[in-house]
Amino acid sequence: MAGLFKRIANAFSAAPKTPGKRSIIKRYYEAAHPDRDLTNHFKYAAGGSAASLVSADFRTLRKLCEYEVRNNSYAAGIVQTLANDVVGNGPKWLFDDGMESLEADFANWAENCDWLGYQDLGGLLRQAVIGLCQADGAFFGKQYEGPELKLMAIDPVRVDSPSTNIKTGLIDGIEFLKNGRRLGYYVNNSHPASLISEGLENYKFYTQDRIYHLFRIDRPGQHRGIPWLAPAIGLFALLRDFTRSTVKAAKRAAALSVIMNTNDPQLVGDAIADDDYEPPATFDEIEIPEDSMLSLPEGYGVTQFKAEHPATTYEMFKAEILAEIGRCLNMPLNITSGNCSKYNFASGRLDHRIAKLQSIEFAWMRGKVVDGG
Repeated sequence: MAGLFKRIANAFSAAPKTPGKRSIIKRYYEAAHPDRDLTNHFKYAAGGSAASLVSADFRTLRKLCEYEVRNNSYAAGIVQTLANDVVGNGPKWLFDDGMESLEADFANWAENCDWLGYQDLGGLLRQAVIGLCQADGAFFGKQYEGPELKLMAIDPVRVDSPSTNIKTGLIDGIEFLKNGRRLGYYVNNSHPASLISEGLENYKFYTQDRIYHLFRIDRPGQHRGIPWLAPAIGLFALLRDFTRSTVKAAKRAAALSVIMNTNDPQLVGDAIADDDYEPPATFDEIEIPEDSMLSLPEGYGVTQFKAEHPATTYEMFKAEILAEIGRCLNMPLNITSGNCSKYNFASGRLDHRIAKLQSIEFAWMRGKVVDGG
């Protein structure tokens, strides 16, 4: 009995604490320790400087985005809509009363500022927005005809490092000083794939004050841009692939595609018992005339292919994909889809009133262009 009371007393008594010893509770971010289902999703996550990450992939991303804009009507429409919304007809310089002559001078300069003479200032800036979406930014060179400033549009592909130049401060066509400031740009005299190319290694160096380089800086140390459509490039591919699959399913459902078969044991047995019987390497295809009735030998039947593809979800899937695509451009669904049929007037008008998009760089550039002009 005494032993029982002793055990009960020990159970309710506090355990003696060891002086100087503290209990440690491990704390961590759960997101940094994904479970087995998410490990493969994050297997390509890696650290690196902004310059190293951009330098490794911006050329590939530029090719993919330009390809998709050329071949996807939604991508082309989204880019054109953004360019038109941001730039419109181009910037205008408004002065106080009595200074109308300056307004006229700027309007005349904006009309004739293209070095090649193909387009006006609005056209150059719309071209720059397209470059931001599908390429790694936009480049303009400053040229002068006497005292008048001209803008020379430069394809981003032309800005690169000559293979014969091994300067330590040269990264992807941009030469940097030791303090990180830009010294200048190496620009090929023509596109490497141009029909009138002057050669792959015909570069000219422009100091940084002769080049307008337009791109969005997402991280400190970033030297070139990433296409704004880059996060959505896989979604565009999914959208086109799902559309093709839906159309194929509809065609299959409309066509009379069948397999001829038989379960008659006598017919099967007679064929196998034939000494000259050989299993067919391929099956014969028989074209069925349209709007005709089939007559089969006795013992044979047909099985038609069924369109199991869930085509009824096509509209829903497309809307969700387009909404997700629009997020990387801060663009609502009715703008990305070009369809306001499900909106009332107020909602549709609200989404079309684009006040301030991600165009801080454009405001900067307009100021530079005005100052230069």
